[in-house]
Amino acid sequence: MMAPVMVPALDYQQAPMLAAAVERGELPPLEQRLPPQPMIVEP
Repeated sequence: MMAPVMVPALDYQQAPMLAAAVERGELPPLEQRLPPQPMIVEP
């Protein structure tokens, strides 16, 4: 049995396959695409 561990939140990172679309202006930057408070779904 494993004890629960708190893991610090990581910064969001742009997916490499979307970087070109962001540079061309087809997608807004990652910070503009994410909601201020992400929804967390638990089973």
